[in-house]
Amino acid sequence: MQTRNMERKNSIRERGKRGLEGEDEQQQPERKHPALASVIVEALKVDSLQKLCSSLEPILHRVWKEMHTKNMERKNSIRERGKRGLEGEDEQQQPERKRPALAR
Repeated sequence: MQTRNMERKNSIRERGKRGLEGEDEQQQPERKHPALASVIVEALKVDSLQKLCSSLEPILHRVWKEMHTKNMERKNSIRERGKRGLEGEDEQQQPERKRPALAR
């Protein structure tokens, strides 16, 4: 068992030495740079996407504002109806409802 571990350590050291010698560098192909045409195409895609987003932004903002306003109006009208309902209960002298105690 110990001989196997020693053999592994020796082989790892040898691999490290080989990597430093420069033999592996000749075997690996050089890193290729992207073609100019593909870089231009990518830049045009990014530019067109930015234009699309900038044109959609005001539309989306307007839609969100309208939805938000409608929801706030609806919430306020529900709140007003609730207040009117509570005022009507006071006039009719209905018995007070017991509220459940909050668990601590």
